[in-house]
Amino acid sequence: MKVLKSRGFIATLCIMSVVLIGKPVKAASTNGFPLGNVKATEPEVLILDKNFNDNNIVSPGYRKKSNNSVDGFKGVNLPEKYDSRDYGRITSVKDQGVNNCCWSFPLIAALESSLISSGQFQNDIDLSEAHLIKYSCTSVEDPLGGTRGDSVRCVSDDIYNQENNVQKAYHVLANWIGATQESYMEYPENSSTWKNVSQEEAYYHDIAHLQGMYQLDYSDKELVKSAIMKYGALFCGCYMYQCFLNYQNGAYYIPVFPDDNNHAILIVGWDDNYSHENFTYDPGMDGAWLVKNSWGKEFCNDGYFWISYNDKALGADGMCYVLVGEKADNYDLNYQYDGSYMDCYINVLDGAKASNIFKVDANSNRKQILKAVSFAIGSKETDYEIQIYKNPKDVANPESGDVMLNNPVTGFVEYAGYHTIKLPEEVVLYPGDTFAAVITFHSSETINVIAETTETRGGIEYIAAAEPHTSMIMLSPSDNWRDIGEQYNRNLRIKAFTCFSDEVDSTTKRIPFKDVSESDWEYTYVCDVYEKSIMVGLSNDEFGKNRNLTRAEFVTVLYSMSGRPQVDYEEVFTDISAGKWYSIPVVWAKKNGITAGYGERFGVADKITREQLVRMLYSFSGDAQKDTKPNIDNLCKFADSDKISSWAKEAVAWSIENNVIAGKPLEPGKLFMDPKGYATRGECATIISQYLKSGSRMR
Repeated sequence: MKVLKSRGFIATLCIMSVVLIGKPVKAASTNGFPLGNVKATEPEVLILDKNFNDNNIVSPGYRKKSNNSVDGFKGVNLPEKYDSRDYGRITSVKDQGVNNCCWSFPLIAALESSLISSGQFQNDIDLSEAHLIKYSCTSVEDPLGGTRGDSVRCVSDDIYNQENNVQKAYHVLANWIGATQESYMEYPENSSTWKNVSQEEAYYHDIAHLQGMYQLDYSDKELVKSAIMKYGALFCGCYMYQCFLNYQNGAYYIPVFPDDNNHAILIVGWDDNYSHENFTYDPGMDGAWLVKNSWGKEFCNDGYFWISYNDKALGADGMCYVLVGEKADNYDLNYQYDGSYMDCYINVLDGAKASNIFKVDANSNRKQILKAVSFAIGSKETDYEIQIYKNPKDVANPESGDVMLNNPVTGFVEYAGYHTIKLPEEVVLYPGDTFAAVITFHSSETINVIAETTETRGGIEYIAAAEPHTSMIMLSPSDNWRDIGEQYNRNLRIKAFTCFSDEVDSTTKRIPFKDVSESDWEYTYVCDVYEKSIMVGLSNDEFGKNRNLTRAEFVTVLYSMSGRPQVDYEEVFTDISAGKWYSIPVVWAKKNGITAGYGERFGVADKITREQLVRMLYSFSGDAQKDTKPNIDNLCKFADSDKISSWAKEAVAWSIENNVIAGKPLEPGKLFMDPKGYATRGECATIISQYLKSGSRMR
């Protein structure tokens, strides 16, 4: 039988069948259905070596598969009929309205079903589609600063009608941007406020973390059914056209192959004996998938309908997808670099290695335990080995550090996608340590290691940015390590997850001050500024962490950061005089445009407010003189942003963008700038330390 793939033929069939359907469906698109652009993404292939191919690099031979499959589930006894709703594993039907963002609803619903199926949540869980949509179209730097420089930007204001799919959107959840509760950000969010993004909104309201995304071959019906029985539901693309729906029976079958998907749905069950007579066009066989839709409960059978096994458009990209999650308290920190949501493939051979190298966050003096490592590959049936190396001695060789696992963690992934691997041994890490997660891959076929890339697709601009010595790859065992961060400005999709140890770091105290102990939140920052000779104590054994800082003291701190340059004394303010400890620093600050004082007076002994401190630091950084200005909209991070003086708003926005100031959690769920509050010496040490960690240089 000839396969038809003509839009003209589809239109002709529709005209002929209008009478058969009878009941109209709410219209939000040209074919009568609210749909979406869910076109599958074909990743770019990044060629690292034009001479690299299967013929001129000899593979050492594919080893036998490991028996430790991290994503396998095929082989269960399959009934003729199954409905995940009967087991309480499906959440309520939603309504996307007139927006073409269908992709977000089955993606979130698939994650919800996974969480219910694993017993972590009840079926009243309600995750936010709006939060996922918003942060699929925009981005904010992650709390550890690993995604600094990466960005995602919608080129229009219409975030609810942009092209998207699982392959891109799952990265939002993998980066720990959500999943949040529906009550935190309800659908649809006010379109006039979606650009008001913040790190707090993006990262600090998650209740579940994505652990896996598996791409399944839709043509393997046994596999699809087994996945439904284990995880509750699957995301799948399809092509919906009103004329092919038998509305009365809630049955859909399209007899022709369309060009692309135009809708996304959730498969929740099946019936091998569902009659072929229920469809408008005869599919030629019994059997259908039970599908949850996103057009409200008024659609078909309380929001559900059936799609024939023989439908020509279901899984048009050949794939359906499993989303696997865990509660968000599983780990404390996510070390990552991949902030762009567009993928590219790096083709490697059996025995190739990939590595990301991370610096342990120094904001806590507690030990951390490395618990898990994740990676993304575009290949199925692939073996892996994971080894951790601590404090590599050669920045060009991730394996030059101390071996931390007695035996490499080995396993086998059956499906392409994103995989999180738990480590069976504790790897202890301390603030300031560097560690490399090195993954070796084995397969009889070419392996597609996934990295982030820069591309504009479907109205969204994705930017990847990378630093040297962060992502490394070897194309084969006979290859050398290649720095793709330095050479190609991209990072691999490898992450590492840690938990804080309950034990306090018992290493020798680094400072002489009795009023700053290792358990104090200021400790690391005071150590940093003291060891850099930026701040000293009030005496040999007192730092004065809770004492308010004066304006003279702060310009002296900045003067120390500048290297204490030679400056001739001038009477630049009426309240300073020659020979004082602060005289030269104040003169230097005035001449360099760091402070204008209060007209003729500087205010030597005045306590410095937090907004004054940030404004001076902004001027000191040199960023205030640049043409590119910080985004004032970022001030919405603080609940008291209306209290910030007009002359300080640009500086505070800059401090947010550069993670210089985090705000005060004075109320549950809210951060405050406290702009008119006085800065303490402990707060000053923290802000200066954060400023230096942001990559800013001393003047």
